[in-house]
Amino acid sequence: MNSRRPKSKQTEAEFFRHLTPLERINMMSAMFSFARDCGRFALRRKYPALTDVEVEQMLLLRMYGKEVHPKTLERALARIAERYQNGNGPGSSPISTRPTAS
Repeated sequence: MNSRRPKSKQTEAEFFRHLTPLERINMMSAMFSFARDCGRFALRRKYPALTDVEVEQMLLLRMYGKEVHPKTLERALARIAERYQNGNGPGSSPISTRPTAS
């Protein structure tokens, strides 16, 4: 069931129609980054003892585990561990994904 009114749907459709392809890609990229950050935050909150490598590996499994060939998934998990060993973990996210003590 959709609670939106027809006028709202029309306004939303017009908004998206007027976006350039680059604006659409940027919007999608921002939403994807936000979803990944939310996933990291949820994992850290549920499993506070996980290392950064384990969080990234679990996030990969949550997001792609059933859609990727097992051998490809295995290589990707190993690549994450390798990236962290080389000091190239994600760390570029502007949002801290570690929950704060309350």
